[in-house]
Amino acid sequence: MAFTFYGGGGGGAAAETVDGVAGEAIALGQACYLSMIPDATRGKVYLADADDAGTSSDAAVLGLCTSAAAGDGSAVTIQTGGLVDGSGLSGLSVGKVYGLSSTAGALALTAS
Repeated sequence: MAFTFYGGGGGGAAAETVDGVAGEAIALGQACYLSMIPDATRGKVYLADADDAGTSSDAAVLGLCTSAAAGDGSAVTIQTGGLVDGSGLSGLSVGKVYGLSSTAGALALTAS
């Protein structure tokens, strides 16, 4: 997963999004995935983690949370493609490329 952030103000490529139900609290801008593990977590959205095998092997969708989820059962939207408006996200730099971090939900700069 890699995204490029811009400062907002329109003009970006159309966002590709998927709506889902959170399995835990997820903040705006955190990396997340849709679980496909055949158990009680199936079909719910969780924080993605580069060190978690479930994030990659059992994920149907991987992207960024564009609507915060208060906890299990809350509605959430995942952006899976397009340019991300970084104006509402903290700690990110415009024009930089990010990938998954080993911290759940976090992003890290990639060597682009």
